[in-house]
Amino acid sequence: MDTSNIPKAFWYSLSFCMVVGTIGLLFIAYKASSVSIEIANTKIELLSAVSQTKEIKANLEAESRRLASANRLFQEKMAALEKSARNTPSAPSIEELTKGLMQPAFATQDLTYKTEFNALDTKIKSAEEAIRK
Repeated sequence: MDTSNIPKAFWYSLSFCMVVGTIGLLFIAYKASSVSIEIANTKIELLSAVSQTKEIKANLEAESRRLASANRLFQEKMAALEKSARNTPSAPSIEELTKGLMQPAFATQDLTYKTEFNALDTKIKSAEEAIRK
């Protein structure tokens, strides 16, 4: 095949098209890689949120069991106090006897759970935003 009869403008336009096509493919590859990185980050954040949710659920189940046990003990103690109050006419009131039963440790545990929930909520919101993009 003889290429001497083909005008130089064709070769220039072919070279220009190849350069534009290469730049286009590079741009598409760049966008595709950034999307996959965002998806990977979202998956990592969702997995982290799921694991934290499972951990919080386990903590809450343990706390629930502990509270159920404490409630049962409290009810038993209240029943014993009421029984002893009925038997002794000069016994102190129920309010005076139960003053020391309330523990302030629950307030710090409540704050710990609130910070865990806030951190988890932040991660879930960032994952939702990444999914919507």
